[in-house]
Amino acid sequence: MAYRYLKELVEVGLLKKAHHQVGSYVLGSKVALLDYVARESDPWVQLCIPQMREVVNRTEMLCLITALEGKSCIDIHHESYRNEGLVYGRGCPRALSAGSSAKIILANLTKKQQIEYYQYLAEDLAKNGFAEDEAEFISKLRQIKKQGYYISQGELHPEFSSISVPVRYSSKEAPWAFTVLASTNRFEFIDTQKIVEMLKRSTDLIEQQALQIETDINYNIEAEKIN
Repeated sequence: MAYRYLKELVEVGLLKKAHHQVGSYVLGSKVALLDYVARESDPWVQLCIPQMREVVNRTEMLCLITALEGKSCIDIHHESYRNEGLVYGRGCPRALSAGSSAKIILANLTKKQQIEYYQYLAEDLAKNGFAEDEAEFISKLRQIKKQGYYISQGELHPEFSSISVPVRYSSKEAPWAFTVLASTNRFEFIDTQKIVEMLKRSTDLIEQQALQIETDINYNIEAEKIN
């Protein structure tokens, strides 16, 4: 049965045989095509791209949008300066217990959702020194939400630091994180407040456009019901 499924996946291009090891398979070229289609057809990602490129051009940093995906977060698009090597980028999953993207997303969830995530993340949060108990976790997330951004100084990798702000693309979904990332050494010499202000201006524009799209979609749905 399993062999038949593998054979079908190979036939449609989702898998291919690995020549370096008998009986092994790797992802096929169709996966890359599907990733391209997903990126090009997602209206919310397309809204973000012009603003991301503007941020990259002005800061010469890597810019990411990151989404909540179950018990982790995943980068769904990135724009880089001069195509430098990437530590993070589209399709890269990360833990929710550290990093600016994860913290800004968690900070903008409901309290009920935050408590649920704490139960899962408690051990890791204690190890990295962010929160020893649920009350401290909720309190720190409340502070992050109030200030509107979060700066991570080498939390995920000692050589890299980042700044994230939330971007609310839908009233029904958890926000994405809109993030810039650069070397920790560089962060010692940049005006982080100017970066935060730039990111907030960018996300304000994205949210205005997203709200209009969502309004149009809801209007069309209601119009179809009437007809």
